[in-house]
Amino acid sequence: MNDMHEAVTLPDPAVKRLLHPTVLPEARSLYVRGWWFGRLCSPPIVVAIGAIVWLISGNLFASLVAPLSTFAIA
Repeated sequence: MNDMHEAVTLPDPAVKRLLHPTVLPEARSLYVRGWWFGRLCSPPIVVAIGAIVWLISGNLFASLVAPLSTFAIA
């Protein structure tokens, strides 16, 4: 089994066993950035981006490229 390497220093498990990532200042920005990225690249949002691009441009190709590029970046 692989040993897990923690990127931040965690408090003693006897003092505080479970922590949310936003509690630790070192992990807060990474967690929030990943949370927003996960929300923005979810399938409903990607479909909405494609629909909005299709509505604005009237071009079916552009409406397919917008969600595909979002998935590629994700």
